[in-house]
Amino acid sequence: MFVHVICQGVLHEDVHVRNAALFALGQFADFLQPEIGKYANEILPILLNHLGQTAEQMAQTGKDPPNLSKTFYALETFCENLEGELVFYLPAVMERVLVFLTAPSYRAKELAISAIGSAANATKEAMLPYFPHVIDNLKQYLTEHQSEHNATLRTQAVDTLGCLARTIGAANFLPMAEDCVQLGLRLIDAVDDPDLRRSTYGMFASVSSVLKADMTKYLEPILDHMFTSLQSTEGVVTRPVNAAGHGLELFEGLEESDDEAAEIDTTGGGDASEDDDDDDEQGYTVENAYLEEKEDTCVTIAELAENIGPAFAPYLEKCFTEVLPMASHPAGDIRKAALSCMGQLTVVLFKSATDASGGGSVTIAVTLKTLLTDTPLKRDVSKATGMLIPKLVEVSRTEQEREVVLAALETLTLLINELKIAAFENPKHINDIVSLVKDAFNDKLASQDADSDGEDAEEQDEAEYDGLLVQMAGELVPTLAKALPAEQFAPYLAGLLPFFFGKLKKQNSTSDKSYAVGTLAEVAQGLGQAGIGPFCKPLLSVFLAGMRDRDSEVRSNAVFGLGVLIQNAPDILAPEYPSLLGALSSMLAREDNRHAKDNICGAVARLILVGANSVPMDQVFPVLLQQLPLEEDFEENVSVFQCICYLYGCKHQEVQTFLMLKTNCQLL
Repeated sequence: MFVHVICQGVLHEDVHVRNAALFALGQFADFLQPEIGKYANEILPILLNHLGQTAEQMAQTGKDPPNLSKTFYALETFCENLEGELVFYLPAVMERVLVFLTAPSYRAKELAISAIGSAANATKEAMLPYFPHVIDNLKQYLTEHQSEHNATLRTQAVDTLGCLARTIGAANFLPMAEDCVQLGLRLIDAVDDPDLRRSTYGMFASVSSVLKADMTKYLEPILDHMFTSLQSTEGVVTRPVNAAGHGLELFEGLEESDDEAAEIDTTGGGDASEDDDDDDEQGYTVENAYLEEKEDTCVTIAELAENIGPAFAPYLEKCFTEVLPMASHPAGDIRKAALSCMGQLTVVLFKSATDASGGGSVTIAVTLKTLLTDTPLKRDVSKATGMLIPKLVEVSRTEQEREVVLAALETLTLLINELKIAAFENPKHINDIVSLVKDAFNDKLASQDADSDGEDAEEQDEAEYDGLLVQMAGELVPTLAKALPAEQFAPYLAGLLPFFFGKLKKQNSTSDKSYAVGTLAEVAQGLGQAGIGPFCKPLLSVFLAGMRDRDSEVRSNAVFGLGVLIQNAPDILAPEYPSLLGALSSMLAREDNRHAKDNICGAVARLILVGANSVPMDQVFPVLLQQLPLEEDFEENVSVFQCICYLYGCKHQEVQTFLMLKTNCQLL
């Protein structure tokens, strides 16, 4: 219904209606995935036809049509969010977009170059046939000396070059990778422009995913530029004093979205009104460019460290030192980026220490070995975690901006996931994090106490952020369960479980129940056989009740949790196998959700793996085979295939018979 109306709006003769329809289409593509992708056959032909008409209109009038920006916004947003499904439509998309690369309009060229980057992000190596042509068109803008208009195209061309480096395939981009780095260094040496530096830094990060350790030869000049960007005070202006005698907030209002959606005027003013809006906001634009430069610098340093890996180790300390002050910057987006960057730097430092001590994949045992090996790198890890974890906990507690708190919690989760017990060389850190989780559930964090005097819509957004904040804090619990030895974590978990059980009451929302059950399933998985014992029975009650819930996601999470519990507590649950099989059978009989059915298969497979002798195989195995192949939760294939291979290896007669029948049916 809505899609049909929007498509009709794109075709409408009135420019104001087309403006609104194109804007709405872009918003749908942004916020209604994956559902909106199902209408690609209906939407893309109309959009591409409209783009073709726009090109014809430009050729006839020599002017930018009033819908130019909105058309590309809708196309770019829809294509990028369509992801791999865009491959089928890529020839038609590129046929339309490439026309604009030779248009007389600077704005049209800029939008077309940006759209090519979005198409590359979506289609990856399928973009390869167009790669030479695109590069040939970009080269004319990738020089130091450009006119004012071409300078804008140069920045966009560098952005798109970075997209291609990241997506076209490392082997395909490798022949020109070093040339791109050298080009980027020449550009930022010659041109003093924060937007160009941002784009060039992003390109460096993309190329590092191709060059890996070979990027190190360029790191010194690259990082020198980045440190200068972090230290710079350019763009900071003195604000006048207001009537009340208070200085106006320096960064107030500077973190507005710079995406196309933010600048579109759906009232019908056309592109001219967009230009007027830009003029009104010029006071912010200069400052935003320098703020965004600092933010993107932090992001790029993190990506360089991640992509280059242990070879980045000699630069870690200096990077950490330069990024640390940004965690206290007045602009929230910069604080977010700095916290995330320091987390990634610490992870790379730890992996370097692990490699140096002869460790392979990071397990608790490998982490303990790293802890026991006294090396300079190990001491640096201790120093970094000793500073960063308290900082992240403090930010989570005291920061007012919810998005910064979410970044701090996400970084904490990353550190614990990657470093395991090495994150807790100081045991006080465990107490601090557990206390933080409890306070988040009790709404005691500063960001949860922020006054809300806005409109209903703003209050709803704040409530959603608060809910997400609690969920992010709760995610630390299964992360701790996986990172810490069972006997060390058990006392903490006993005090945390009631907070999750409290979200399973009848009056709680479906999303609360789904989150709580899913998190408890992850906790059961993290505890493993060594730690599940004391918590088996209460978790069993939760999962069995969740399997009868009205919501399919709750049921799916619950039956997954039951399977994990069966796998990790075979001795405790052995007497319960008949009743558990009965519960699984009853759920399967009434279940209409495919994802939940896949999880049932996984639970049955796990039960067979730990208790085959207690399972009436002639009744259970045929039903399991009937549900194959899995259609949505493919991770359960691991348990299912392990189960089949195990039974086949045991030469179970019924199993071999049913497998032969299943194979013959497939062949027929």
